[in-house]
Amino acid sequence: MFGRAKKNKPAGLETLAPPGSILILGDTSIEIMPAQLQDLAAMMRELKPLINDLAGGQENPNAKLFITDLFADHAQRMLRAAAIACHRSEDWVLSLSTAHQLDLLVKLFEVNIDFFIQRLRPLITILEEQLVVRATAGQN
Repeated sequence: MFGRAKKNKPAGLETLAPPGSILILGDTSIEIMPAQLQDLAAMMRELKPLINDLAGGQENPNAKLFITDLFADHAQRMLRAAAIACHRSEDWVLSLSTAHQLDLLVKLFEVNIDFFIQRLRPLITILEEQLVVRATAGQN
């Protein structure tokens, strides 16, 4: 009677935050949760050059248009962002095999898909438009 009152969650509130996921990397199991605001800020600082390359715009003819260029130029930044997101050290992420690093990046993207769609979809649309403009300009 005099104990703490239970706080009931409003129905459906648990659906606001996407669920996490368990990732098995070799003999290590890690829980990947949606990034928190402070993590997103740190990740975005790390990924800003990659995003700038994606959003190069028509005013930047050197904008990266191929995924291989993005990986070649920004792999370290993507792995540092992954370390931030999964709350592991950069050394731990770098010690993973290439296959496990890619698994980690994919899982982090999947768990945070809502954020990435909201942030990256406009950039991808711009990139697609640039590719069409360049392709049609080459035909003339």
